[in-house]
Amino acid sequence: MKKPLSNIFYVEYSNGNKSLCKTIQHLYNEYTTNTNDIMKYDKFRYMINTNKTNTLKDVNKFEIHDFKEYLQDKFLEYKRAKYTLTNKDYITERMEHLVYNKLFNDVRQEICN
Repeated sequence: MKKPLSNIFYVEYSNGNKSLCKTIQHLYNEYTTNTNDIMKYDKFRYMINTNKTNTLKDVNKFEIHDFKEYLQDKFLEYKRAKYTLTNKDYITERMEHLVYNKLFNDVRQEICN
């Protein structure tokens, strides 16, 4: 089974665009797309991992959130709706992983568009 995700990254750029990313690689791709800053990936990853994000160019807001905490409210709503529809109150670990990924994609679609 895949390693559970621990962080998600939320970024607002000075051009008005927003990004919500699960991985540093995806964040790096979004960053280079939305800014004119050409930075090597290793340097970018180091800055993120050492929390030196205030030096990133053209970034108005940068936040790191715990993946499950960020989506916890939506996950609880999902569980309540599922229980109401099926009258079953169980979700396996695999189902939980899939639900969190779907919720993440829904939230990312909402924020970024």
